Amino acid sequence: GRYVLDLGSGDGVTSLKAKREGASKVIAVDNNLLNRDRLKRHIKANHMDINDFCFVHANIHERSWLDRIPKDEIEIVVANIGPHYGDSDLEAIYLLEHLPMVHTFIGGGYGVRGFTRDFRPLNPAQALYGGTVDTPYNLLRKQGFANFKGIIEIEKVWSGEKQKRMAFIAEKAL
Repeated sequence: GRYVLDLGSGDGVTSLKAKREGASKVIAVDNNLLNRDRLKRHIKANHMDINDFCFVHANIHERSWLDRIPKDEIEIVVANIGPHYGDSDLEAIYLLEHLPMVHTFIGGGYGVRGFTRDFRPLNPAQALYGGTVDTPYNLLRKQGFANFKGIIEIEKVWSGEKQKRMAFIAEKAL
């Protein structure tokens, strides 16, 4: 079965979706310990097996937590954290170096304004990352991911303003 790693899992809604889509095991990582109980409540409310999930309380920037997960079994990484938590979205991509079996990376929480429909940065020298060119797209390309698909998720109200948010799927080139 497929193992899914949900980075910045929050209350676990994305983890539940991964399980419904066929994951045999979902590892939810979040730095807020309260989300462990929220995930458990969601699992119970959705009549799922608690043994199919694992919650890891950790900050993804501190890599010691990687020793607590089956790194060689994870095939899909989900990181619905966008650039709103410092560089956590980039750290999620850097972590792929330690996860040799990952073939799919799903990133979310990005504003549509900064990217073209195929997830190429409109202006990589400025915009989201303080003048660097280390965009998620470029970092994933460096790690062998080549097939990018952009998806408009939803319109959210953020600070009183409607904003379209985007998620993307990156697949490793064969």
